[in-house]
Amino acid sequence: MTVFHSVRTRLTFWYAAVMLAGLLAFAGWMWFAVYRYLAVSADDRITRRVQGLNSAIESEADESINALREELREFGIEVPEGELSAVRGRGRRDLLRPAGLDEAILWTAPEGRIGDLYDRGLRYRALRTHVAVKGETYDLAVATSTSQADTFLAQFRLLLIGAAPLLALIASAGGYWMSRRALTPVDELTSAAHRISLDNLGQRLVVRRTGDELERLGDTWNEMLGRLNGGVQRMRQFTADASHELRTPISVIRTTAELALRRERSSEEYRRALESIQREAEWMTQLAEDLLLLARSDNGMLTLRSESVDVDELVRDVVRETAPMAEVRGIAVRMHLGAGGRGLTGDQRALHRLLTVLLDNAFQHTPLAGAVSIETSAPNGTLAIAVRNSGEGIRSEDLPHIFERFYRGDTARTRQNGAGLGLAIAKSIAQSHGAEIAVQSTPGQGALFLVKFNT
Repeated sequence: MTVFHSVRTRLTFWYAAVMLAGLLAFAGWMWFAVYRYLAVSADDRITRRVQGLNSAIESEADESINALREELREFGIEVPEGELSAVRGRGRRDLLRPAGLDEAILWTAPEGRIGDLYDRGLRYRALRTHVAVKGETYDLAVATSTSQADTFLAQFRLLLIGAAPLLALIASAGGYWMSRRALTPVDELTSAAHRISLDNLGQRLVVRRTGDELERLGDTWNEMLGRLNGGVQRMRQFTADASHELRTPISVIRTTAELALRRERSSEEYRRALESIQREAEWMTQLAEDLLLLARSDNGMLTLRSESVDVDELVRDVVRETAPMAEVRGIAVRMHLGAGGRGLTGDQRALHRLLTVLLDNAFQHTPLAGAVSIETSAPNGTLAIAVRNSGEGIRSEDLPHIFERFYRGDTARTRQNGAGLGLAIAKSIAQSHGAEIAVQSTPGQGALFLVKFNT
């Protein structure tokens, strides 16, 4: 990973760029504000100077030229240094001359408006105008030096230009320190995550309880690790159980074939050996089909048809087809059809298998001369199918695991009761139809499997 690809480096870079842009914008605004203030102040002084000259002329207009000239001279002495004035009367006679500025240059000032005037590299704000007093017209030229203001602006500009990068550099260093401090928990989470593998998914990240996004990130990681750990454990258990289930029929097939080939046997003995191999192959075929169905369901690849299914008629068909199994075990099957001919949309073949699994499971856990009932109902806009048996029931410690794959309670750990995939398949089919499947049981009082469909 290059340095620039580091999050803290990029944060520092963008923080410095934004800070520098902000400082430059602020510096530009400050410089312009000061410049406008100084310019307006100079223009105000010129305006007041013109008003003062006008007042002086009005006060001495009735006197002699010498008296007016003396009044204007005294007025010029009282003004601050850097402010210049010139007055001309009748016949362009000079009544007041400027000091420190070429008089010819002063009379080139903009007429009727305040503008800039330059003399020997120095800038002035100047105005040339006319005033009429008692029938006499006087020419006025007024200027004020901007040397101090220009010097201050130049120094202020250099200060701003020099300070902005320095402040940005200091802010960047502070930003880098803050980003490094803020991202330290991320580095810790990353290091801890690197140490976690499939062999130690039970390990969890140490999360600082800061109440911020990093705490939520750590908690989310731990929750994800918990789900991964659960998934991996189920996958390992699934693989181990599948291997265990397949090992027995494969061993039986191999052993039977080896024994049959060791010496010459009668046709009847060969026949019995082939029948044994056929039974085990059928068991393996059914197990493989069940595993493929569950795998397709897990991957969302289980293809279901969408058709209208009459629930009561579906129950009749399933009961009719499973009647021989119940008869062999001496089990009485009772139907209570209360759906009122209502139907649902789904895959009839898959729903048929769902009910077959539930009835077969009920038959296996119902004693001889026992009873199994299957009921349909339509409560509150739903369709429900309930399968109840009068068997030994399910232990409380087995109830949370009853729909898990390959799970078989202690009372059902035989090959005759299947591989332990039937109820897992039933749950998968129910969920693929948006239905809920649940079990209720009290030891010694049988069990109730309930499937609810939203219609």
